[in-house]
Amino acid sequence: MKTDPLHLRGLFLVNPSEIIGKVIETELKNNLKKYYHTSMLMW
Repeated sequence: MKTDPLHLRGLFLVNPSEIIGKVIETELKNNLKKYYHTSMLMW
């Protein structure tokens, strides 16, 4: 099956909020982990 760039772009445009939400979720989790570790080191 050939992957069409336009098709992929269409999929991205259909649901960009979901993708952005997932990215933000992972970023927040990573930041929380970093914050947790630094706060543990502070104390």
